Amino acid sequence: MGENRVFRVIKKISTDFFKDIKYYSVKLALLRTAETIFQTLRLKNVARYFQTKKTAYVLEYLKSHYGYVFTKSVNEESKGERETSIFNKPIWICWLDGIENAPLLVQKCVSSIKKNAGNHPVNIITQDNYTEFVTLPEYIMEKKEKGLIGAAHFSDVLRVCLLAQYGGLWLDATIYCKGKLPDNYFENDFFTCKSEPSDVGCVSKNQWTTFCLGGTQDCIIFQVLRNFFFEYWKTEDCAIDYLFFDDAIEVAREYLSEINYLINAVPYNNTERDCLIMRFADPWEKGCVDDLFAGTTILFKLGYREKQFLNEFTNKGEPTVYAAFLKDFEMGGTI
Repeated sequence: MGENRVFRVIKKISTDFFKDIKYYSVKLALLRTAETIFQTLRLKNVARYFQTKKTAYVLEYLKSHYGYVFTKSVNEESKGERETSIFNKPIWICWLDGIENAPLLVQKCVSSIKKNAGNHPVNIITQDNYTEFVTLPEYIMEKKEKGLIGAAHFSDVLRVCLLAQYGGLWLDATIYCKGKLPDNYFENDFFTCKSEPSDVGCVSKNQWTTFCLGGTQDCIIFQVLRNFFFEYWKTEDCAIDYLFFDDAIEVAREYLSEINYLINAVPYNNTERDCLIMRFADPWEKGCVDDLFAGTTILFKLGYREKQFLNEFTNKGEPTVYAAFLKDFEMGGTI
């Protein structure tokens, strides 16, 4: 492990530890520290043990402090006008600094979504225009300005507010869309990417993804999650966990059988969504990703921070799949 990485890990552990003690408890601080240490040492099973313990703590905290939110009735007056057609439901993408200032990978992803949106209007949400679409409580906007709510968690608030008010489909700006978005993504009360259940990783166990969420504006999931985020940030000055959006959905499932039903009703889809980025570092040759693009997966989740996959050349100087991606796969491949 290089010195720079050691320094970054130590800094992260220190920052998280004192933040957890300040806002939550020593127990959470110790659990998160142990998880980070064992992840860094690549002791996956031990790290997963502490991750599970940490997640259990977070879930219990949300239940004990905000369980009442999940049993509140939703506010009918806050809903937008009911959509009349699945064919004009909006698509929502957010990049607060503006797409023109985004990494090239993000720009390519957004272009792919626009290209395959059909008649669905694509709305790019930025720092300059989000108030044209939603009205947020003053305390959320103030905490964002103070840096207490980071960009990622602010976008969590935006997505549930937009979907609760207008419906449609939220896609993260790091999703690459390989072809026309199917109508069935817009037909039902709720849609998300979903695949075979897995006990590894996130609390969602592959039953939902927060980077792809869609449905009608009267869907109880979006209404309840909006209420939760409003109540949470009214009280808290810190996100209890980076992925606490997923934790909130899990708590909502436990409290409300209707939400559990909606999630269970979503069929498996986009099951190879993580496979494209895993090939980005491979040498590019004609047909090397044809199997992925010939399959049923439409949406591929990428990431601009996954530096180990984002080199345009291999160690031998060969162009990579990532290099081909940046050229829209026009390097002799069939896509």
